[in-house]
Amino acid sequence: MYEVHKFGGASIGSLDRIKNTINIIKSFRSDSKIIIFSAMGKVTNMLEQIIISSYKGEIYFNQFEKLKNYHYCLIDKLSLKECDLFSEIDLLFEELKKTLKNRSDNYQLYYDQNVVYGELISTKIMSILLNLENFDNQVIDARDIIMTDDNYCNANINWTKTKRKIIKYFKKKNIITQGFIGSNENHSTTLGREGSDFTAAIISNCLEIKKLTIWKDVPGLMNCDPKIFKSSIQLKEVPYDEVIELAHYGAKVIHPRTIKPLKEKNINLIIRSFENLQSEGTSVFNHASIKPMVSSIILKKNQVLISVSNADLSLFQQKNFNEVIEQANDLNINLNIVQSSAISCSFTIDQNFCSEIFLKKLEKKFKVSYNNDLSLVTIRHYNQKIVKSVIFEKKIFLQQKSRNTVSFVLKF
Repeated sequence: MYEVHKFGGASIGSLDRIKNTINIIKSFRSDSKIIIFSAMGKVTNMLEQIIISSYKGEIYFNQFEKLKNYHYCLIDKLSLKECDLFSEIDLLFEELKKTLKNRSDNYQLYYDQNVVYGELISTKIMSILLNLENFDNQVIDARDIIMTDDNYCNANINWTKTKRKIIKYFKKKNIITQGFIGSNENHSTTLGREGSDFTAAIISNCLEIKKLTIWKDVPGLMNCDPKIFKSSIQLKEVPYDEVIELAHYGAKVIHPRTIKPLKEKNINLIIRSFENLQSEGTSVFNHASIKPMVSSIILKKNQVLISVSNADLSLFQQKNFNEVIEQANDLNINLNIVQSSAISCSFTIDQNFCSEIFLKKLEKKFKVSYNNDLSLVTIRHYNQKIVKSVIFEKKIFLQQKSRNTVSFVLKF
């Protein structure tokens, strides 16, 4: 039986962390391991800036060299000059150069063909390092096993084809593969930002693994971001459905689509810290309730609050809202919170390059007003004391409340 472990970019973002991750992997006791890696450190962010600059026709030479130097400096510090790693990484960067030149009118398609190189490079480096540490392994390109449709930037899984491919390819003892990426057999695709968790869940589901471990830079699943809120508490046990809710509202620890394939096969998800091996982490499973039972605060920054209405101030009907949704779907944009009135509809989306395109499209059809640089704060299992402490003296632009959840769009 395979043991599945996923390591995010933070776990392999520096020399010390790479060495630490290798030691963790070598300490695993099972005979057969599947290791899923994200791109190193903040490489995906760096790639995104290069992709945007290239797409706009801007010069990106300095950004590209910075990306190369980041990887080459790591390789140099790891004393890998004697092996063929430099030449193999050079080939990947040459491929990336060519792919960047193949500009497309479809930004999502163009993005997916280029952003995958972060994962391809990281797995190449980690595989060779682990082989040198007597951890024999085979790299399998995730694009050969994770089969998707052509919904670029947020691709949907073809489960029948994916399961067939995984069972076919996963026969070696130790496998290394990439998170986040897949293919529709013609082009590279991606599963959504931070989608490496989802990759690990897909593989675990197809092989019916009993436990999946995801390694993070936090002790486990916290009730709020410890970098922002001082009174954060680690959750020991969390039911599947609760994590789906937390991820939906923007909790960064887990990708929103990760839980469903785990719940289907009753797979125990363990979220652990690669920095504190003494911590047992958080178990996400078919638990009866959250332990300990506390409120959770999710902060989603860089939000755009958009309000749309018809130019003639006529009723904003379902057909009008459907037009907004259609435009958003075309750009793989999620509406994070929605509130409507008789003549308008307001919602928040993530502020990025696609949000700029989205606004321009909306302005062709509707009267549009918007505010940038806002935050969406959601409190699960709220009480008035928690709410008061979070929104104290902050300007609130929009708010929603239900039985268990309250959300605010505000200047944080």
